[in-house]
Amino acid sequence: MSRQSDTIWDIALAEVKNRAGGQEGTGAGSAQPTESTVFFMGSRSAGKTTLIHRFQDRDDEPPKATTALEYAYSRHSRGQVKDVAHVWELGGGTFLTDLIKIFIVPSNLSSLSMVLVLDLSEPGQLWRTLDDLLRAARTYAVSAIAELAKTQKHAADALRQQAAERLGSEHSDKAMVDPFPLPLVIIGMKYDIFQNFDSEKRKAISKTMRFIAHYNVATLLFCSNKMDALMNRARNVINHLAYHTLIGRISATDYGKPLMIQAGSDSLQNIGGPPVSQKEMGRIHARSPMELWEKSYKAIFPQEEVDGRDKDGDAAKDKQYAELAVDAMRAQKDQELEEYRRSAGQQWRDIKLGSKSR
Repeated sequence: MSRQSDTIWDIALAEVKNRAGGQEGTGAGSAQPTESTVFFMGSRSAGKTTLIHRFQDRDDEPPKATTALEYAYSRHSRGQVKDVAHVWELGGGTFLTDLIKIFIVPSNLSSLSMVLVLDLSEPGQLWRTLDDLLRAARTYAVSAIAELAKTQKHAADALRQQAAERLGSEHSDKAMVDPFPLPLVIIGMKYDIFQNFDSEKRKAISKTMRFIAHYNVATLLFCSNKMDALMNRARNVINHLAYHTLIGRISATDYGKPLMIQAGSDSLQNIGGPPVSQKEMGRIHARSPMELWEKSYKAIFPQEEVDGRDKDGDAAKDKQYAELAVDAMRAQKDQELEEYRRSAGQQWRDIKLGSKSR
């Protein structure tokens, strides 16, 4: 508060100090540094690393395939204060979902946000990927909040309240959705390919993505690493997750353009029904809205059984972990093992035959 004796320079200096104290974006006015964790998961080769590089201003660095888990960090200055964002990326699509539980623990729930990145150019894998990852993440989040409630009930209640507030107590769909327990952003990548799909297919995928985002009360946006405007939009959203920076109210729901819908701003009425005819709808038996949309989507885009990996689930055969020297040695050991099995089998048969002849 300024005094009458203050000069205009005193007032200006006080304002600068006040802003440096962290009012920009944080809303707390605190000069204390903050730490946050942003966890990326999603379709294999969808562009997760590329999004992280844009967030970190590392556009000139070519992305590499992520093996299992990778860590990075970023800093954001507020005057003399530097906030830190810890960024984790889960590779392998749906192959390593068990690793999600490493990060969704009671100790970091209050500072954790999730980013689900999906490949719009692969509709035959889209539902399976988002369902597997969201189901696992939700299970671990609910469990971690319940564990937190045992020792810090107020903190657990606050997390539940924040999830509800992302939709709003007055929203007409309050009884029809199930807010994700943590802040969630869903990014549909490879829009440059997706935009060339048949218009009806684009609409079916877009409507389904809108429903999934709204049901989880998540922010949804479509993006492409070949379109700078969309990448900058995605970067702003990630900055908001990491540093609580201000983000303008953007709403783009035209199915002929890249979608951008912020959490809690959509509605089931605006989305409309699943992308199937009334006749087909009558054949679908579903116990919940989510199941109805799932069956409707799969009727149009049957889901592939294999998520880019061997059906036997052997990680050693997964192409993302290919190493020439290691693979050559593995092949040699596999051959030796097979020879041993044949030799041992023959010896066992000889022993059995020998025992019968006595």
